[in-house]
Amino acid sequence: STLEKRIAKHSSLDVYRGFAEIEVLPWVGKYERPDRKRWQTMVVASDFHDKEADPFAMQVFLETIKRVQPTIVCLAGDIYDNYEFSRYDKDPRQFDIAGRMRFVRDQILKPIREAAPMAQIDFLVGNHDQYVLRHMADRTPEMRVILSDFMGLSLADIFGIREMEINLVCKHDLAAFKAADIRKEIEKNRKTYFECLTVNHYPDPKFTMGTNTISGHTHKPAMYTSSNELLGGLVGVVNGCMCRIDASYVDKNRDQNGFTIAHFDTENKTCQLDQVVFADNFVNVAGTLYLRR
Repeated sequence: STLEKRIAKHSSLDVYRGFAEIEVLPWVGKYERPDRKRWQTMVVASDFHDKEADPFAMQVFLETIKRVQPTIVCLAGDIYDNYEFSRYDKDPRQFDIAGRMRFVRDQILKPIREAAPMAQIDFLVGNHDQYVLRHMADRTPEMRVILSDFMGLSLADIFGIREMEINLVCKHDLAAFKAADIRKEIEKNRKTYFECLTVNHYPDPKFTMGTNTISGHTHKPAMYTSSNELLGGLVGVVNGCMCRIDASYVDKNRDQNGFTIAHFDTENKTCQLDQVVFADNFVNVAGTLYLRR
């Protein structure tokens, strides 16, 4: 009946919001590392898609972080792929839930922390990361496999948040159900740095936040320009992806690898964005040449 459906819906809302209150919100903003220097640097990347991460892109990204030693490393969504939890048709032979979790923890987050031990590492939850949060809240059979394999550890332990001191950016309502509503909610997981640059998972070509922007999601590098009275000229960068461009779920060569280095003058609230876009076989980052082998 309609009444039963409404009761069930409200019950699920309580489950998701209760999970967020216990497992998610305590880690939001927990590991902020304020730095009051005038000149600041941040490296921003997105769309790693866990085990689909491109080894060459990861090598360049990590070596850049080690060389630059940014104040902040921002992971702008879709660090996880969570193939098993997606809404698309799935091949059970490709299921490796625990392996994906380990990969993110040991092959992405841990190396970033080792490359920049003093940096603030921000993890903005994207649409793929949302999948696993929802299923953890549901405690589905798939999630029970993870929880059993990790001996009942919490989200903070599974994601490596506690061990690597990852600063979680997750402001959205996990109870959103429809795709359009979920997107609107995930757009809330944006963060503005030094009052002049907003990082969001989804592109913002209309500059609705009124600041410079960096985003991801599309896996296709792009750049927009605008201006306003307060900040003057604005630049909006859409990063390339950090996952393999020949991943199983995309058309070959449709995407490009890339990330962005942001330089800030915090006193004047201005920033310069150095967008790094990979060629097929090489990339040059601030004068250092890397060859894909």
